[in-house]
Amino acid sequence: SAIQGQIQRVCKVAKELFPNQSILDTLGEDIVECVHWRRGALLYMYCHTLESNNRQPDPAHFKQCLEEGVQELEVMLSTRQPTAVPSNIAADDSLQLFTQGVFSDTHLL
Repeated sequence: SAIQGQIQRVCKVAKELFPNQSILDTLGEDIVECVHWRRGALLYMYCHTLESNNRQPDPAHFKQCLEEGVQELEVMLSTRQPTAVPSNIAADDSLQLFTQGVFSDTHLL
């Protein structure tokens, strides 16, 4: 899709401008996480649209899109590393989520 192409273009430009750095180092955790979340969400919505158009989607294409969408969301979830908490800080629910790698409501979706 056109939107997927624009998202991919961001990564391509980053690689061209900084060929010796990883995308994560170039764009930062927030942007990389956003790119993977958006790709995964778009693939999920594309599959939902295919299924809801009262047409039988091509099973192989449908499965491939679902798998790619899940893979993008898994990469999004693994972009940031869990936070280590110093022992002198009292743990609460928010802090526990951070230590498990849940940094925003997007991670909970």
